[in-house]
Amino acid sequence: MVWVMVLPNGLLLFRILNWDFRSHSYIDLFCQCIISICKLNYEQSFWFQLDNSRIHTAMIAKEWMTDFPVLPWPDLNIMENIWKMLEDIIYDRSPILSLIDLKEEIQKAFLVIIGSKRRNIINLYKTFRCRLVKVIKNNGNQMNN
Repeated sequence: MVWVMVLPNGLLLFRILNWDFRSHSYIDLFCQCIISICKLNYEQSFWFQLDNSRIHTAMIAKEWMTDFPVLPWPDLNIMENIWKMLEDIIYDRSPILSLIDLKEEIQKAFLVIIGSKRRNIINLYKTFRCRLVKVIKNNGNQMNN
C-alpha cells in the first residue's frame, strides 16, 4: 500500500506501507508526521482533504478527525491525478517481477513526479479554488456548469 500527502507547493510525502496498515496506524502516522508538516508549512491555517479509502472512512478515523478541518468533498481530491502520473511512469518501464522491484519503481516514480511534474501539481492546486466554489454554489454537488 502507498500513502501520499500532496502539498500545494508541489511536493509529495509518500510512504510504502505494510499490508497490515490500518486506521490505528494511520492515526499514528497523522500524529507523528502529517500534523507537524502542515503546521511547519502552513502554521494553523490548513485544511485536510481525504479520499474515500477505507482508512479514512473507518469510524475510528472519522471520529478522530473531528478535531481537524476536513473538506467534505473527497471527489475534489487531486490525488487521482497523482495516482495517474505514478501509474503512467511505472507502466512505461520494464515489467516488474517482484515486490522489491515494485517498491523501487514506486520510489523512482515519485522522484520523477517531484522533479519533473511539480509544476503540474501546483497548477492542480491553482484550479482547486475554482472547482471548490462551483461545488459550493451547487449545494455540495459537482456539476459541469
